[in-house]
Amino acid sequence: MPFLASNRLRSGFFNVVTSASIGTSARNAVNSFIVGLKADGLWSLIYDMGLFAGVDQLAAALVKVKTPLSSRLLTNVNFVSGDYVATGSTAGLKGNGSSKALDTLYNAGSSGTNPQSNSLTNMSVFAYVKGTEASGTTRWIIGTINSGLNRTSLAWQNGGAQEAGGIGALSVAASAVGSSTSWDGALMVTANGSNNQQYYRNGSAAGATVSNTGGAHNPWSLAIAAANGAATPSYSFYSTRYIRGYALTQGMNSTQAANLASRWNTLMTAFSANTY
Repeated sequence: MPFLASNRLRSGFFNVVTSASIGTSARNAVNSFIVGLKADGLWSLIYDMGLFAGVDQLAAALVKVKTPLSSRLLTNVNFVSGDYVATGSTAGLKGNGSSKALDTLYNAGSSGTNPQSNSLTNMSVFAYVKGTEASGTTRWIIGTINSGLNRTSLAWQNGGAQEAGGIGALSVAASAVGSSTSWDGALMVTANGSNNQQYYRNGSAAGATVSNTGGAHNPWSLAIAAANGAATPSYSFYSTRYIRGYALTQGMNSTQAANLASRWNTLMTAFSANTY
């Protein structure tokens, strides 16, 4: 029965993207990816997840692999087909730093759009990316931000001096950027059953654990390639990176974070888009 259930979960994604085109090799890679996530006990921890590599067209990349919402589609804000590359060293969805974003429609602070209702102490934000941002800029890979700087995010901040993440936090888990390759691969911030948050880069802890000193989930949906700052929504801090996928999940421990990064790395390797 678990195998049959897994087939049904995968078929929901494939049924939607087939018309937008997905090749046999990409289908096999995604199948193996999901089977691996289930074997590691990670699939059940994932709320909302998208894949921006492997499928043949932008329309297919906008179909979520998994979501608790009624629609599998991400809302596209100004991305065009030329912004998406399926495989290779430039695989991913690349923003322009000024006007392009996706809306997940996933609101971590509202039970109306998030039936599984994350808490501040049990959530992770994950993205698989390539590239850096220009010095002096503040850019968001994924998240929300309000006027008080309360955020749920992965971001490049402080004038391009830090990569950082936070789960509804006023103080964020952060790691100083060491080189131009620091941004490549799997980035994650997670709160695993407590107020303490840990930032991970490619499955390894990066920087000290940081305590969530205040705040709450912002009451609007999370954006991709930008920060969403309102219910309407309103975007800012647009990214210019290649974003190859994201996952919004329950909080994870260090082993789970490492396994999630490894599964994504294997999937990207299948698309010749490994970023480690």
